[in-house]
Amino acid sequence: MWGRKRRSLRNPRRRSAIAIAIAIAIAIANRDDASDEAAAQQVYEADGIFMTGGDQKRLIALTAAPASTRRCIAPCASAAPASGTSAGASVMSEHMLFDGSRDILPQKSLVHLAAGLGFVRRVVIDQHFSERQRLGRLLAIVAQHPYLLGAGIDEYTALVIEPSHGIEIIGEGAVTLINGCEMLSNYLDAADKESLELFNVTLHLLPAGAHYRHDGGRTGASASRDDVGARPIPKTLVDLIGAVTATPDSGAQGRFQGAAS
Repeated sequence: MWGRKRRSLRNPRRRSAIAIAIAIAIAIANRDDASDEAAAQQVYEADGIFMTGGDQKRLIALTAAPASTRRCIAPCASAAPASGTSAGASVMSEHMLFDGSRDILPQKSLVHLAAGLGFVRRVVIDQHFSERQRLGRLLAIVAQHPYLLGAGIDEYTALVIEPSHGIEIIGEGAVTLINGCEMLSNYLDAADKESLELFNVTLHLLPAGAHYRHDGGRTGASASRDDVGARPIPKTLVDLIGAVTATPDSGAQGRFQGAAS
């Protein structure tokens, strides 16, 4: 885990401020490290959080339960950017995908969920999506839990979520969004490891450069620099993006960025 702090230095000659970003690595090798109050305080005071990749089961096992870590991560994420790469992106979800079949077709009982950090509600994030042909396992999760939305992020691509406002795709690939709220399937009747029948699944493909906001990118009378290029959300995406950008704290103004490396 990394924390980032900023400091401004004043140049008396130029009368300007120079922003300096300082990256702080927080090494968590065991449960005692995750419970360390000093490390938790660094996370709390950071301007941004970055979760490393690796094994999402291990990341959650080390960081999710200790009270000091959770107490400091939660309020920080509501006010500062929280991001993750690869497995670090998956742990951002409230429902975390941590294992699954490598088969191209969706199959029953071969994909599993666990509790994640909960920065993103109702969305299951998968990474290395197109490159590792993971559409099948994300469809399997949506078939098992139609209430959840699937988000598959390609490599060298990021899904930027602005709570209560909108989303943006940056990088080189695309993000695949799967909505199974109106889906019909044979999941309950299928045998374990059997390929599933799925009907009426909605799939959206958003390439890099896609940028949607509830207000069409305008804040008040003018658009900010971050809103440049943002478009109003199409009717077919209103409910979906509303669910993706929902947060437990309606007052949260931070940004979450999930990236797959």
